[in-house]
Amino acid sequence: MPAVLPRRGCLVALVVLVLGAVAAGWLVWRALDPAHLRTVAETRLTEALGQPVTIGTMNLSFFPPGVEGRHIRIGDAAGPARSPGVSLGSLRLKPRLSSVFSSPMVIERVEVVGLALDVRRDADGRWQLPIPALAGGRQAGGRGTSVAFDVNEILLTDGRVTVTNEQRTPGAVAARAMVADITATIRTSGAEVAVESLTASLGRSSLAGNGSIGTGGMTFSLTWTSLSPTDLPEVFALIGAPAPAALAFEGDRPLTLDVTVDHAGVVSATGRVSASRASLGTFAITALNAPFRLLNQQLVLDPVTFNAYGGTHRGRLTANTAATRLTWALDSTVERVDVNQLVSANSSAKGAIDGTARVQARLRGGAAVPVLPAVAGTVVTRVSNGAIHNFPVLAAVNAALKVGAGDVKDLRFDTLSATWHVADGRATTADFLAESGELRLTAAGTLGFDQALDFRGVVALSKVESNEMIRRVRELAGLRNQQGEIEVPVTVTGRVGTPAFDVDAAALLEKAAREELKRRIKKGIEGFIK
Repeated sequence: MPAVLPRRGCLVALVVLVLGAVAAGWLVWRALDPAHLRTVAETRLTEALGQPVTIGTMNLSFFPPGVEGRHIRIGDAAGPARSPGVSLGSLRLKPRLSSVFSSPMVIERVEVVGLALDVRRDADGRWQLPIPALAGGRQAGGRGTSVAFDVNEILLTDGRVTVTNEQRTPGAVAARAMVADITATIRTSGAEVAVESLTASLGRSSLAGNGSIGTGGMTFSLTWTSLSPTDLPEVFALIGAPAPAALAFEGDRPLTLDVTVDHAGVVSATGRVSASRASLGTFAITALNAPFRLLNQQLVLDPVTFNAYGGTHRGRLTANTAATRLTWALDSTVERVDVNQLVSANSSAKGAIDGTARVQARLRGGAAVPVLPAVAGTVVTRVSNGAIHNFPVLAAVNAALKVGAGDVKDLRFDTLSATWHVADGRATTADFLAESGELRLTAAGTLGFDQALDFRGVVALSKVESNEMIRRVRELAGLRNQQGEIEVPVTVTGRVGTPAFDVDAAALLEKAAREELKRRIKKGIEGFIK
């Protein structure tokens, strides 16, 4: 008999425990009444999102304790189809057990899965987005219920933000960016929401950062930990600007972006591009550094610094993102650039010219492909200690003057300078000047972006060279200027690499003979008078 009593005691204890567990479960179920919590959650979400929220089902789980809502509908189905939208996959509330019988109930964590925001930037540059209409207090009662709760933190997973930029051009395809795989911890303080430990992806690129959302708008600070060139159009779409064609850059944390959208939907941004290597088409650069800002739909990068082809660059780039098509302006200076490397890498005229150059450019253009035909402005060049290869202008002059063509195929110079006016796919100059110890070439004309040449100029041979030619052909003395230099007009046509030179030899020799005859007559008259 004594052994039976312990067994009965254990059985009684077990029954008591089971009944206690059932009672506790029933009490928790009553406290976490899914119907009541659904009403409260719908109310709080409606207040937060500014749109009607309906939760289809609300299920209670005991292990772990919590409430999960699914089949969530946000917004009025009869609302405007093009308005910014919000959707939500599911949410799970994890209460603090010690608070389930108190008010407010403390929710340790709300897990939000699949929150998706659809944002639109209209043709006037204003962003239409669902900014939370946060109440001043943190407590909210449900419709017709006294249930209230405090939320410690919200864990967001698998979120998505889609930004669509409407274009001014009728029929144009809207530029779109989608930031996906968003995870973040969200904390509320009064009317402000802090977004912490944010990670996301944009295409093949990854980014991290933090932000805040409130009645004044939203601000996010983002750093791209990796950036794929194919994702640049979406990056630019985030700030409402089209990406330059064929732009690519790479490096450790190559892009930072601080973007703010105020309560009126006006976007402003600052940031920095910092890349170890970058390219714009065939134009390759290193050590790119460019802080930028966006305000009133004007994008400004200043200063833009980089290294390229042995030289250094510093300049300022502005872009008007409000125009029907993006327009830009560049004020740029490049020092000590290797002209041979620059030209050979970016054109078919490989090896056409060498030297060390300083280039100042003030250019403007638009978002067009190809870029060059749409470029206009002024470029000032000065090249030192170089040569234009396969440019036998001296040989053409020698042949025209009957002193032998020679085998000089290159135009070597100590300095070459010109001011180029760029427009309509060509560059025009009126002050081309190439100088060396042997000659001086001045010219005016046009260099086409298709490498076509059309110049009229004058070759002035040095005094030493002129005297040597006159010694061989006396009649050439009539071609000398006041400095004792023989001057020969020349026309240059053809293309870069295959130029053609035209010297009117007959007219030159006729002029030389006429001038020489005048000189001899004058000399004879002077001798007769004496």
